[in-house]
Parts: sequence; structure tokens; C-alpha cells
Amino acid sequence: MADVAFTLLIFFLVSTTLATDKGERVRLPEYKECINDECDVDVNPNNVLTIQIGEQSMLTVESKNFPMASLTDETKQFLLNNGTNPAYSDSYEKAVVKLEISEDAAYEHYLETYSRIKLAFTTIRNDAATEQFGAQYEELAELDAKSIRTQFPLKLVEQTIVN
Repeated sequence: MADVAFTLLIFFLVSTTLATDKGERVRLPEYKECINDECDVDVNPNNVLTIQIGEQSMLTVESKNFPMASLTDETKQFLLNNGTNPAYSDSYEKAVVKLEISEDAAYEHYLETYSRIKLAFTTIRNDAATEQFGAQYEELAELDAKSIRTQFPLKLVEQTIVN
């Protein structure tokens, strides 16, 4: 009887698949205590790229329907505009990407949107790392990677839209 129980235990352990986590690795900024609203910053609306994921997981950029495949390029173009196109940001330092998510949006759609936005930042960091250090951002030593992160921080604000 013990052999049968042990055999069944081994069978179920081997044949069971475990759920894998879906997500994106994110390095959070250091916590800073705000006193007397010193963290409030006035931002020019032209320096904010607003991306929305609506109720039916519909993607809009600046209130216009937008294809998911072009999101990374659009975000990168917005961030690196440097005042060339008046519809985009004045500079990387002033640019902010705002992601507004409907509480009814599918998590998979949110994750894909977030990944594409983050890919734009990663591409910018890779280009800077290649130019300055001759290597990809992920291959850099921690000190050099920190230098690139300081030059090109992840400037993403998320907000949940309550219906």
C-alpha cells in the first residue's frame, strides 16, 4: 500500500505543471518623503504623452486610436524629439509618458502595452550605451549602467481610470 501511495505521489509531482508568473521586471525609484507639496511639479501638456487602455482594451495615444505595433516607435520619437516637432516633447528631461488604464482592461493588454513602452526606454538606453561605452546596456558594469539610467531614467506615470 505504501508503494502505491509513493508511486502516485511521484506521478502527480512529475505530471503537474505549475502556473508561471506573468510580469515585467521594474526597478522602482527610491522613496522620497514630500513635505508641503514639494513633490508637485508643473508639467507642460506638450511634454506628456498620454496613452490610454480603455474598457474594451482599446489603445489610444493622445485620444486617437493607435496600433499596438507602432507604440514603441511613437514613444521613442516622443522622448527624443528635442523640440523638433511641436506636437512632441521639448526634451527628454521634460518628457513624461502617462499610462492610463481602465479598471476593466485585460491584464494581458496592459502588460503588452507596458512592455512596449518600456522597450522604447530600453532602446534609448542601448543606443546611448553603445555610443558611450561600445556595449549594450544589459552588458555594462553596474557603475556604467547607473550612469546611463541617470541620463535616461524611466519616466512613466501610471493611473487607473475608475468607470
